[in-house]
Amino acid sequence: MSERDKVDINIKKYEFVAWSSDNLILYLLKKQAEETIHIGRELAQKFIESDELFYSWLYNLFSSANKEGVVIEAIVSLDGLTVSTKLFKEPELDPKYAFLPIPYIAKLNKMVVIKEALKNEDLIKENSYSYVYEFSNEEYYVFFNPIKVLKEFYAMVLVTNKGLEFIPLPEIKKPVEIVSMQKKKGAKKTRKKKRKKRRSKKSKQRR
Repeated sequence: MSERDKVDINIKKYEFVAWSSDNLILYLLKKQAEETIHIGRELAQKFIESDELFYSWLYNLFSSANKEGVVIEAIVSLDGLTVSTKLFKEPELDPKYAFLPIPYIAKLNKMVVIKEALKNEDLIKENSYSYVYEFSNEEYYVFFNPIKVLKEFYAMVLVTNKGLEFIPLPEIKKPVEIVSMQKKKGAKKTRKKKRKKRRSKKSKQRR
């Protein structure tokens, strides 16, 4: 296979690590490794055209090391199109854990736990109504993170490198089966020249 016929696939491996506060226990992602794999242009084109084939290839590639508590993302670009797929294996946890409804990988910069509904929109300010946790100097990532609520609260606000997520407590408590179906749809296609940074909203999350 000549250099011209080679296409790079970027592989990123993450593992879940526990983080806790008085309100919750949250399993955040930490990047463990990153590597590049070379494949043929014909196979890359098939991955661009078929999300299912790309996912099956990734699953089979890491089947022998398919342990619990890991997320592996594969990204391929060809002719201006970028496609990604993700292998998700949640940690072995008790049934009281739910999942944050975040179907994309993003670096976590700040988390705000809001104890009760506020009348104003100043949610990213620590006061008697909220707890603010800074992660900007850490390398933590979010993506369907397992979470156990220890004390009831109104909502969470997550500030990431891809935008801001407002997550009311009922959204966290949705059945795990629904989230499990969503996280398998991890592949997405984007044209490089048309990529735009947008604030994350529910209607734009589930693509």
